[in-house]
Amino acid sequence: MATNIGNIYLNDFKNIFRDSILMYGLISPLMVMVITRLVIPQLGWIPSTFYPHIEILTILISPVVFGFIAGFIILDEKDDNVFLAIKVLPISTTSFIIYRMLFSIVMSFIYSILAVVIIGLVEVPLVAIIPIAALIAIEAPIIALMLSIYSDNKVEGVALLKSLNFVFLLLPVAALFIPGQWQYIAGVIPTFWPVKAFIEVSSGSTDVWGLILAGVVVHLIYLGGLARRFGSKDF
Repeated sequence: MATNIGNIYLNDFKNIFRDSILMYGLISPLMVMVITRLVIPQLGWIPSTFYPHIEILTILISPVVFGFIAGFIILDEKDDNVFLAIKVLPISTTSFIIYRMLFSIVMSFIYSILAVVIIGLVEVPLVAIIPIAALIAIEAPIIALMLSIYSDNKVEGVALLKSLNFVFLLLPVAALFIPGQWQYIAGVIPTFWPVKAFIEVSSGSTDVWGLILAGVVVHLIYLGGLARRFGSKDF
């Protein structure tokens, strides 16, 4: 089993390095982190009160990118009839997808932690960021599954990704400017919960476990529904 999974990861890296778009995806989040750190403080017309919102937006780019990479690899494999080949291998389709998603989760978690360290627009305890980064990392498989389920090819995948960027990145941050409890209407969007938790932590609050728990529930609902839909999809 370990050999089979190792071969899957090796093939993934070959696919990434062969595709300039996917290769760019590996470094683009790091580039955005550095640019944000260098440029934003120099723009005097941006109030520092908006720095937490800018930083969390930058952090969320990582799971979007790694979800995009995983989703596009799956679309490639669908075109190459890889899923038909898996049926004759000693590994189930479910296990194959779990290990594929694990890579995107781990990379999103690492990049989310790096983003906090590199950007540094707001001071937040690294220990407090770990559970938030873990929650953010789950966005990657959600996005990957959405792309692979609701897109038939890469062109459709790019179009869908643009819509997901608006929903998963901009709407949760915009919702924070809604007064009172009405902002929790955006809680149906998974990214709202890590965004809200990060803003609370950046303001000095340490009591964000309720937000984290709610986020875990919402993410699991999405993952469960998408996993069932993916499992029933005829590849």
